[in-house]
Amino acid sequence: MTQQIGFFQVPNKFTDAEWDRVVAVFITGQLWQFKPFKRWHSNPVEIFAKIPAFHVHYDDLNVDTNVAKWSVTRLPVSRTKRHMDKARFRVFWEVLDRWIPANRPYLRW
Repeated sequence: MTQQIGFFQVPNKFTDAEWDRVVAVFITGQLWQFKPFKRWHSNPVEIFAKIPAFHVHYDDLNVDTNVAKWSVTRLPVSRTKRHMDKARFRVFWEVLDRWIPANRPYLRW
């Protein structure tokens, strides 16, 4: 079954119904990124308790200190072995395949 997924950079005008359809958040580690998440008081810990978060980063760089403290799935990618990206992002889909039926059963997945 094909699913339609939308990607949004600025969720500051999301309604409660739209937030109830959010299934993942990609993060940089910067706290300002969470200002639009008013539903959870812009608190990353509260957000990640409700929505799975992912951090894509180069494997040769240190992970941001905030990211290291948070409950986030890290997806390291290589600058030189880009053929490995598919395997890394498979982890993303595996997390969603488990999380959505358990936490958003009303979504067709």
